[in-house]
Amino acid sequence: MLRRSPRASRGGAASAAASPEPPIQSLIEESNDDESENEDEQVAESNYFEGVSYPSYQDMVNAKRKRNQQVLIDSGLAAAADEFKASRRRVTLSSQKRRKPAVTPLPRRSSNRIKGIQSDGMYVEHESSGRFVVGSTSGEGGAATSNTNGVTYVTPKPSFYGNRINDGSDITVRDANANANGDEEEALLAERFIKSLSSRGMSIRASSNLSHSVATSSNLSDIQVESVAKVTRDRIYSIATHPSTDQLVVAAGDKQGNVGIWKVDSDNDDDNSCFEFKYHSGAVNFLQFINTKILLSCSYDGTVRLFDFEKQCASQVFATFDDSDEFKGRLGYDLDTGYNYWTQNACLDHRVNDGLAFFASTSTGMVFHVDLRANKLTFHKELSVKKINTVSLHPNGYSLLTAGLDCQVTLWDVRKFASKKRPAPVTSFHSGKSVNSAYFSPSGKYAVSTTMSDKLDIFTDLHLSGPETIKPSTRIPHDNRTGRWLSTFMATWHPSLDIFCVGSMRRPREIQVFDPSGNVRNIVGDDLTAVASRCCFHPRADKLTIAGGNSSGRVTIVR
Repeated sequence: MLRRSPRASRGGAASAAASPEPPIQSLIEESNDDESENEDEQVAESNYFEGVSYPSYQDMVNAKRKRNQQVLIDSGLAAAADEFKASRRRVTLSSQKRRKPAVTPLPRRSSNRIKGIQSDGMYVEHESSGRFVVGSTSGEGGAATSNTNGVTYVTPKPSFYGNRINDGSDITVRDANANANGDEEEALLAERFIKSLSSRGMSIRASSNLSHSVATSSNLSDIQVESVAKVTRDRIYSIATHPSTDQLVVAAGDKQGNVGIWKVDSDNDDDNSCFEFKYHSGAVNFLQFINTKILLSCSYDGTVRLFDFEKQCASQVFATFDDSDEFKGRLGYDLDTGYNYWTQNACLDHRVNDGLAFFASTSTGMVFHVDLRANKLTFHKELSVKKINTVSLHPNGYSLLTAGLDCQVTLWDVRKFASKKRPAPVTSFHSGKSVNSAYFSPSGKYAVSTTMSDKLDIFTDLHLSGPETIKPSTRIPHDNRTGRWLSTFMATWHPSLDIFCVGSMRRPREIQVFDPSGNVRNIVGDDLTAVASRCCFHPRADKLTIAGGNSSGRVTIVR
């Protein structure tokens, strides 16, 4: 019997398994042929249009287009479209025929400087409310003549140091009014007006001993807005009241250097009760009546003047200068450091009578003291690296308070300023943001600061503080963000009572009066229509009177 080997048996099985391959391959090929035939039939069916078979898709599309075109022709739409296109073409041709003739271009403007032509010397000196003041450097301008277009031509003026009004000589009342208005007739009336202020028997009432609680409870109960008048032409930076009790007179200094004086209690037959005087070229930042006949003013132009009603003139008693040889020997020599320097604020030295001594702060953080009796500069110290907005002297005569852009209310001892070294502050308080003002009360017990942190900070016995950190005894929330177009708020004390007044951003507009405890009296009225940025009290204590100046040059009287 013949036996098969296992290898042979395996090979036979493999050959048996491989034998079905030809039938499977043939089936696959047959299925592929069927699919191609089906695809050809589908393509042939898709190329049928209106019972006609087309060999390709593009032929069928062309047949559809011919059919659609024939439909448009049969319906008349094709002829209408051709006629519409022809009409539009005719309109376009007719509009082209009506074109305007070409305009010959004017000769191109070119600068006289490029042409080599010398300037005529005319320039705009000032513009306000659409009215222009045109100056001339060539001397050809007319003498203050104006035309119908609101343009005023002025004769050229000699230039002085820092664009000041003059070389420091006295300015008469007539000239000061003419500088502000340019009207000779009004200058004569202003001269009579100042004479009337100096001729009356005006006296200063002695300071009352009323406490602030009595004043706020009784004197403020009947106070109300009484009158308003346009005193200056521009934004008010400073305001002061005449110390007389016979009549109410208010002085206000504006941004352009004008000082307006308003006789509120004028006679019935006196229609001219308010006049402007210009004897500064910069903003008047400080005003104070030394007595009934002299008004002291300080300006950004670096000058301090005394307006004497009896002498009928404004005399320059101090001015800052640079280190030029021509100014050597003058009182303010080498104080002006040039760019971004100006006198920011002033404070009378009450230790000296008749206003013959004062403190002043500058935009560069300097504070100096001027003694006009000896005609000397007592000290000139750098107390801050930034602008100092206000200085205030305590009634004790040696505690000096400063505040400014360094965000601090700082107490100094002026007795230590005699040393050549930079003085160290006694104490200070950081308010977080810049401080607009800080003043001692008339009794010296309190001090109030107005800050851009929207606070009115009241300090108690600040002059007795040591080197330790101080904090305000009372913090009054108050919106002090006046913006760029309004003068900043500066809370100001009454000359003899421990109460202070300040403007407000609240509506309706109001003037607020506070005592050291934070109690407030809001004063509103129909005539108080704008924010009173700068306010002050009249010295009288038996009948409280407040004058508030706004940024349009108007003064509101509250009493």
